[in-house]
Amino acid sequence: MSRIEHPSSRLFTYIDQLVPEQRAEQVSRLKLAGVFTQDTLARYYPHGSFMCHVLGFANMEGVGSAGVEQGMEKYLKGCPVSSKASWTGVGTRCIPNA
Repeated sequence: MSRIEHPSSRLFTYIDQLVPEQRAEQVSRLKLAGVFTQDTLARYYPHGSFMCHVLGFANMEGVGSAGVEQGMEKYLKGCPVSSKASWTGVGTRCIPNA
């Protein structure tokens, strides 16, 4: 069995990828030694497989690997940003003015 360490180390194995957030939270609450969760970004295709042979796809690292996804990768990948937001007591999101 391979040794599992923090993802920043080169010695780790994925147990699963792209799991629902609720499942990841359940695993995190178990506080298992050597098991970590890591947030990741995924591209969303609002029309599912419509025109998938033209659109192409992004691989597990989020890099366009075929079709328009590959050809337009430099535009689609965007750039890192951060924003701060908070929630009211009734669940409304409050986004501060830029």
